[in-house]
Amino acid sequence: MGRSNAPSNGRLLNSTSKPDYHFAITSEIDHHHERYRYWWDMFRGTRVLVEGLDVVTIPAPSGLIARVDGFFGEPTPIKSTQSGVPASLLRHSDSGHS
Repeated sequence: MGRSNAPSNGRLLNSTSKPDYHFAITSEIDHHHERYRYWWDMFRGTRVLVEGLDVVTIPAPSGLIARVDGFFGEPTPIKSTQSGVPASLLRHSDSGHS
């Protein structure tokens, strides 16, 4: 799929190796430089089995997909200060941010 027609070709995700499983893009396809991002659902019948986010890299010279980074489900919420996230990057309730 080429860069110029990436958003319109998103429907190609409806083909899988299992004919009764389908993918649907559930967001707009955002782009920044040579990267495209979108949310998707995989479902069987009317039941959503898994949700995910893909970031696709399509370099300008070739116009071909060079990389797909896929993530399943929502990011894991930070549950404690022992999470491994540096304290300087944590949002603090007294910081004035909403």
